[in-house]
Amino acid sequence: MNLNARPSRRRRKDARPAEIIEAARVVFESRGYAAARLDDIAEVAGVTKGTIFLYFDSKEALFRAVIEATQTPPLALVTGLIDNLEPPFADAFFVIARIFPQAAAQPKMDNLALLIFREAGNFPELARYFKERVADTAQALLRRLIQRGLDAGEFSCADPDYVARFAVGGLMQLMLWNRTMGQYSEDPHEVERYLAVWAQSVVALLGARGDTRDA
Repeated sequence: MNLNARPSRRRRKDARPAEIIEAARVVFESRGYAAARLDDIAEVAGVTKGTIFLYFDSKEALFRAVIEATQTPPLALVTGLIDNLEPPFADAFFVIARIFPQAAAQPKMDNLALLIFREAGNFPELARYFKERVADTAQALLRRLIQRGLDAGEFSCADPDYVARFAVGGLMQLMLWNRTMGQYSEDPHEVERYLAVWAQSVVALLGARGDTRDA
């Protein structure tokens, strides 16, 4: 197997974990979790199999590291947005709708989400980890945003927990669509149009005061 394998070379030890994680992402996406071998990952990373075990004690640990590396940056972006937001809080959903295409267009995010859904039945522990570290974290962030709107009297929804869940589910559905049916779409603005409807729907469910606007 040769997925852009790089020749071995002397590197700083602190750079190796990131290179191994990136190589693992490539192999997991191309082979699937079950078929991926540490030998293949080592080849793509340009290291020995033994080097991988210096940083990760199992294939599962390495896969979890891939989840962290690909999902943490967009979650951090949303965290910063929410922490620094001023009223009206409904605007945050339209901002998310504008910035999400940049993240959704990255194969690293879409492919990993698709892989998790594909492998969930055979590896429930990995699906659970993804849920806890990504889906639940995103839901908690949006729930915090919704609470700020409720406290300010801007929102009036009866079930904010499930509005947050609905919002996260809509974004995850978009990522899966992008890597499956979306690649055959003839609408060049499909993602933007979807997110405009997503933002308007979430804000409507929140009972936000004032008119909603286009994303």
